[in-house]
Amino acid sequence: MKKPNFFIVGAPKCGTTAMYEYLKQHPEIFMPEDEKEPFY
Repeated sequence: MKKPNFFIVGAPKCGTTAMYEYLKQHPEIFMPEDEKEPFY
């Protein structure tokens, strides 16, 4: 399994879910379906 290149880290209500959704729309970026993974 390939290791992640970066991590998205943030406190509650700081916009990490929005960032996850924006990155998920990019065709060359893989994001898991469940955003609550230990890493994504």
